[in-house]
Amino acid sequence: MLGDQKKYVTVDSGNVGEKASYSVEKAEKAPEKKVLTPAADVTVTHHLSSIAEITAGSLMVVGYGIRAKGAVRACAQIKCEDVWVTGTEDKKRGFSFSGAAKVAMLGKTFDQRLFSNTYAILSAVHECGASALLVVDDQAANDELLSLLAYQEGLNIYVPFEGDKTFQLWVQVLPSEELLAEKANYQVEWAKCPVCKLMHDKHAVLSDHGICPTCHGLYRLNSDERIAETFDEGSFEEWNAGIPETDPLSFPDFDALIERTRKKSGLEEAVRCGKASIVGMPVAFCVMEATFMMGSMGTVVGEKITRTVERATAERLPLVIFSASGGARMQEGLCSLMQMAKTSAALKRHSESGNLYISVLTDPTTGGVTASFAMLGDIILAEPKALIGFAGPRVIEQTIGQKLPKGFQRSEFLLEHGFIDGIVERKDLRNRLITILTLHKKDDKSYTDNFNIKKEKSTMAQKKRESIKMITESVKKSAWDRVLASRMNDRPIASDYIDLLFDDFVEFHGDRYFKDDQAIIGGIAAFHGMPVTVIAQEKGHNTKENLEHNFGMPSPDGYRKALRLMKQAEKFNRPVICFVDTPGAFCGLEAEERGQGEAIARNLFEMSSLRTPILSIVIGEGGSGGALALAVADEVWMMENAVYSILSPEGYASILWKDSKRAKEAAGAMKMTAKDLKEMGIVKKVFFEPEKYTTDTLPKITEKMDKEIVKFLAEKTKITKEQLVDERYNFFSNGY
Repeated sequence: MLGDQKKYVTVDSGNVGEKASYSVEKAEKAPEKKVLTPAADVTVTHHLSSIAEITAGSLMVVGYGIRAKGAVRACAQIKCEDVWVTGTEDKKRGFSFSGAAKVAMLGKTFDQRLFSNTYAILSAVHECGASALLVVDDQAANDELLSLLAYQEGLNIYVPFEGDKTFQLWVQVLPSEELLAEKANYQVEWAKCPVCKLMHDKHAVLSDHGICPTCHGLYRLNSDERIAETFDEGSFEEWNAGIPETDPLSFPDFDALIERTRKKSGLEEAVRCGKASIVGMPVAFCVMEATFMMGSMGTVVGEKITRTVERATAERLPLVIFSASGGARMQEGLCSLMQMAKTSAALKRHSESGNLYISVLTDPTTGGVTASFAMLGDIILAEPKALIGFAGPRVIEQTIGQKLPKGFQRSEFLLEHGFIDGIVERKDLRNRLITILTLHKKDDKSYTDNFNIKKEKSTMAQKKRESIKMITESVKKSAWDRVLASRMNDRPIASDYIDLLFDDFVEFHGDRYFKDDQAIIGGIAAFHGMPVTVIAQEKGHNTKENLEHNFGMPSPDGYRKALRLMKQAEKFNRPVICFVDTPGAFCGLEAEERGQGEAIARNLFEMSSLRTPILSIVIGEGGSGGALALAVADEVWMMENAVYSILSPEGYASILWKDSKRAKEAAGAMKMTAKDLKEMGIVKKVFFEPEKYTTDTLPKITEKMDKEIVKFLAEKTKITKEQLVDERYNFFSNGY
């Protein structure tokens, strides 16, 4: 921000400027109320008539509504006729108050935010020739930029005296000495917000990550601004500059258009590429320039991106591409279209070499860029409310003859429909990239070498006591009791385990096809410093959360999201840890339409040969194929009161005995408890639960679980991938 502002207000207001020393004096023509003023200055509280007398030009009332009306009436009472009041063209009549008030236009259409916008206010000042501002809008009264620029222009600013409802007493507002010293001869660079369309000081906007101070929308950053915002200072090394332009179609005046665009933008082309670091981690990157022919992708753009991807592959560097484009460059015809294939092919090789690619979608990302490299990231992030789509909104509306719904093709729309991993606020983007890059950092060391595995020594007496406890606990609860326990509302859910067991969990969304199914959550995290992929069937702690997560019953989209994350884990050699807690896969019309059976089958198919360790822990209900789709693992563990079965006891009783009331009897017959399944060899470990198993008692369980996961990873990461897959195959093919 510009700095601290000095404002002189009443003693009892509680709003005293922090940067000045004060003395107490009586206000001129004021009642016995006291004001704070700088020790070195005269009193700055004035009667309205005094302001009118010393003001060479007109007065301008800044604000609207009752307070603005009151200020205008006060001016009329002292017979001051050269008074203007701020307004807009479509609200002009509403501001034509009694007296001599004239309207200084802030804009065409009424917007409350205009009355505190510095650019609009100063434009109105220049229109009416005002020498003093009577500011009744609170936000404008506290605007540091307005006070600074007004001071530089010799424009006095006054705010109403605290408690004076007649608007006859006013207090002068001045910028602080610190602000004046810091911003001597300050030059404003005005820029229009692409969202609210209001003008702001670009320097101040950029100091706050390019976020509009009025609507909190995002300004479009050029490459220099994006590089400064994202990467370590001084680390930028440009690649692939100076590639000569081509004109494959001999398009009329194309060369002249390129030259004009270069002069206007100060850029060579619609993308800049290179290498930089983020907290010391080297990264190859491309930043697209929406200011250069709308970021259109021609042959040079495609060539620069392709060369960057190829070099990143050769140097085994992670790659980050910031997309901002209107699509293919029309003036280059099919040659532009070919860049889609070229960049995609280069990314395929980069991916097959085991390298990370993060795609960051900014406003706008459309056309051929969307249909190529922008949507091919291992991880796809987007800025809030960015326009992202293949065909532009106008083209779609003209094609279908319909008005598009609000929010269509915005980041939030894509997140809901499963096309991106997440939306990240610009102020958080660098830190999110740091977390992701850290979890993908290539390191030859074995993380498990750092695991402190302590061999637990148990006496025969201890083992005997543990055995007796197990038997005793089993007698205490029937199978049906454990079914009911697995369904308890206060039972810990998957996200509770994730919070306690892992660090730096970054959730990824979407199946990349249709939807983000919140019945399954997944992402990457650190386990004792080791990168892992975590996937879980999520329920809720209350009805609202259960509805949000569909009571832990995944749709096909959820299983496809899980599989996408598993394949990503395989690519980056991350172990996969799954938490199973579902009554079963969702059985509904839409689920069947989108291939519920195929989605489950595909998970079983791929998990059987996934070349990375898989651990599945049944923490609640393990219902049918919906649970198995996350449980084709090297080992399956269970909580003591969890259940795992072909279907629910109610369904089992209905099918076999045509009587769902015999569910209790069915639970016993199904051998669905942790103890039963451990004896059958399906389950490897069972974790005993406290009598009252809630989030309050969960830490004791996760402490034990943490130690067992350490042992599992230490064992499974030391064998070859081939051996790992063979052992998993043999377990399922030979055991049952």
